[in-house]
Amino acid sequence: LVGPAKTLFMDEISTGLDSSTTYLIVRCLRNYVHLLEGTVMISLLQPPPEVFDLFDDVLLLSEGQVVYHGPREDVVGFFAGLGFTIPERKGVADFLQEVTSRKDQQQYWSGDAPYQFVPVTHFHGAFISSPQGRAQAAALEAPTLRQPEYLDPLVRERYALSGWDSFKACLRREWTLMKRNSFLYIFKTCQIIVLAVIAGTLFLRGTFDTSTIRGGSLYLGLLFFSIVHLMFSSYAEQTLMIHSLQVFFKQRNMQSFPAWAFAGPTSLLRMPYSVLDAIIWAGIVYWLVGLAPDAGRFFLFLLYLFLIHQMGTALFRLMGALGREISRTNVFGSFALVLVILLGGFALKYQDIHPWWIWMFWISPVTYAMNGLSNNEMSAPRWAMPVTIEGTTRSMGDWILANNGLFTASYWRCMPVLVLISYWGLFTGLTFIALQYFPAPQHDAPLFSEDYLAERELNRTGQLPTNLKKANRNHSGKKSDNHSHHHHHHQQSKKAQNSKHPVLPVSADAHERAFTKDQQPARATLTLAPAGPLQPVDDAVLVVSTGSNITSDTGYALSSSDTHTTHSSDQGRGYQRPVPGPAAIVGGVNGGGGGSDE
Repeated sequence: LVGPAKTLFMDEISTGLDSSTTYLIVRCLRNYVHLLEGTVMISLLQPPPEVFDLFDDVLLLSEGQVVYHGPREDVVGFFAGLGFTIPERKGVADFLQEVTSRKDQQQYWSGDAPYQFVPVTHFHGAFISSPQGRAQAAALEAPTLRQPEYLDPLVRERYALSGWDSFKACLRREWTLMKRNSFLYIFKTCQIIVLAVIAGTLFLRGTFDTSTIRGGSLYLGLLFFSIVHLMFSSYAEQTLMIHSLQVFFKQRNMQSFPAWAFAGPTSLLRMPYSVLDAIIWAGIVYWLVGLAPDAGRFFLFLLYLFLIHQMGTALFRLMGALGREISRTNVFGSFALVLVILLGGFALKYQDIHPWWIWMFWISPVTYAMNGLSNNEMSAPRWAMPVTIEGTTRSMGDWILANNGLFTASYWRCMPVLVLISYWGLFTGLTFIALQYFPAPQHDAPLFSEDYLAERELNRTGQLPTNLKKANRNHSGKKSDNHSHHHHHHQQSKKAQNSKHPVLPVSADAHERAFTKDQQPARATLTLAPAGPLQPVDDAVLVVSTGSNITSDTGYALSSSDTHTTHSSDQGRGYQRPVPGPAAIVGGVNGGGGGSDE
C-alpha cells in the first residue's frame, strides 16, 4: 500500500474482521483509488450492503464462467431481465451468491413461465449478449495505447535487488531466524559441554598406558567418538533446511533473489557456531584426556573439529534440499550417516572392507578426518619410541596406526584438511544447484468423487456429464433383473402417455439409486438421464416406477406403488441437488482517470 504500485489485488481481506472495520478499510481503498487514480481488485466473502455499495464494478464468477462484469448499479437489472428479482430486505451480495445455485435459485424466480433451473452457461451467454458484455468485448478489441519510448514498462533485470543487496537482505533474515531459534543453539551448546565432560572423564589423563599399542588404540577411539559427535551435532541442519524450503520456493518463483543469496548466508552464519562447537569440545576434551601437549597439534586438532562440523552441516543441508520432505530426508540422512561412519576406516578396518564397498571408504569424509586426527596425535614425540615386532622396527605411533587400519605416511597429517574443505565446497555447491534448478515440490491435488464433479457439471450446464451417464448405464446393465426393470418402465411410460400431462423421462439409474426405508434420507441421490435437453412445459410429470421410498436432498419423500406420478409443480423440485459451493463475488474499483477496467 505504501509503494508506487497503481494496481492492487486483494483476496479475502475481511477474514477475521468485523463489519465496521471492513467498511473503514474498503472506504479507505476507495478514496485511495479515486484520488490517486489507481485500480484495486478485491474478493470478499458475503460483504455487508454498506461495503458492497462502495465498489464501482462487480465481477461475478461461477464454475469458471463470467456471469456478470460491469457497473454495480446495473447488476440487479441484468438478473431482472433474466427473470430473477431480489426480495425485500435481501442484500445484493447474498442474492448474487445464491442466484446461480441449484439449491437456492428458485426462490428468486419471478418469470411468467414455470421455473426451470437456469445453468451457469445460460447466464454467461446472456452476459455476452448484454450491453455490459458488448462494452467489455469492445474495450478488449480496442488497440492498446502506445507507451512513450522513455517509459519502459518491462523489467530488464531478473531480480529487483543486486546480488550484494540480496545477500545482505538474506543475511539479516537468517540472523533473525537464528535468534528466534536461539533455544536450539543454546541447548546444543549445553549438550556439547555435558558430552565433552563425560568423554573427558571416561578417557581421563593417566588412565591408559601410553607405552602400549592397546593404550594408544583407546586414544584413537576418543578421536573417532569426537568425529561421530560432530556429525550427529550437524544432523539437525536437514530439519531446519526442510522447514525453510516452503518459503524459499515461494520467493524463488517470485524472482525475489537467486539461490546462492539464500544458501550463502546460512553457511556463513553456521561458521561462528562451528568455531564455538570446536573450541568447547577441544578445550575440555584435549586437556582432560591428555593428548599431545603441543600448541601446533592442539590448533590443528581444533581446525579438524571445525572442518568436520562444517562438512557435516553442508552434507545434511544438501540432504534436506534433495529430500524436501521430513520423513524421506530422515531415511536418506540416516543412511548416509551410517555409511560414512561405518566405512570411515576405523569401525571397520580398511583391510576388512569388502571390495564391493571399498569405493565408499575412499569417498567417505570420515576416512580423511580420522586419518588426519590420528596422524596429528601419533606423530607426537611421546609416540616416537621404536618398537620391534616380528623383526620390523617402527615407531609406537606407526604401529598403533597400522594396527587400526590407518595410514602412516606423513602427508596424512595435513592433507585431509584440503579434502574436508573440498567436501564442504562440493556439498555447498550441490545445495545451490538443487535450490536453483530443481523444480519446486508439487502438492498433492485434492481428490473429488464422481458425485461431486457431477453436481458441478449439473450446476454449470444443467446436464449430467457424458462419461458418468455411460458408467451408470453400464452399472445398471449388469444387474440380473435389468430386463424386468426396463419392461416395467416401458409399461409405466405407456400409461403416462395416456394421461393429459407430458412425461419427463427417467433412466433406469433412478431405480438403481432409489433409497430404501433403512437408508438415511440426507444421503439420498436420484440420477436423471433425460433423452434430450429439458424443455419448459406447463405441467411436467415425473414417472417413478418403483416400490421404494425415494427421499430427495431437500427432505421430500415420495412413496410409490407400481406406478406413481408426481407433478413438477408439487414435489418435483425436491430433486435438485445443492450447489457444491457459493459463487465468488469480486469487486473492482476503478480510478477517476478515465482508464478502462482491467
